[in-house]
Amino acid sequence: MNRQQTAIVKHAQINALHDEGLSSRVIAQRLAVSHTTVQKWIHRHEETGNLLDADEAIQQAVRDDPFTNAVSIREQLQLDVNTQTVRQRLREGGLRHSIPARKERLSEEHQAARLAYARQYVDKGLDFWSRVVFTDEKTFNSTNHGIVHNLETLLLTLVRLCTEYVLKFGTY
Repeated sequence: MNRQQTAIVKHAQINALHDEGLSSRVIAQRLAVSHTTVQKWIHRHEETGNLLDADEAIQQAVRDDPFTNAVSIREQLQLDVNTQTVRQRLREGGLRHSIPARKERLSEEHQAARLAYARQYVDKGLDFWSRVVFTDEKTFNSTNHGIVHNLETLLLTLVRLCTEYVLKFGTY
């Protein structure tokens, strides 16, 4: 078990022993934690109910609406926590912030042109394809509109460092 899982188990044990009627000092001795830690988790459990349910609800809210944010999740679930806590629970659940790609929808003409292009090369042999370099899809703009967030891989960083860019006709 990792540290987070151990802490969750410890919190559940504290709450279960408290529900059985044991005092916070007895619980602290039994679980080898401080008395104030036991009191903190008992108090937090009484205020918010089951913490695991709230964490799951936060993560489910993002799965339901990926374009939501921490503030609206907190308001939607009526949580009495800081928005940083909501963000932390999302990170713990493996959900990461990203800015969605913005692309124009393809018209029927564009779709037909792409299909024709694909059909043109479908029967090419191994000799032809062995000389082709494949790259991931990339959208290029010739103007700087808005903030762009980007995470580069090591390969892209090396390519960027080893490439000379020349400005021709207002585009790269």
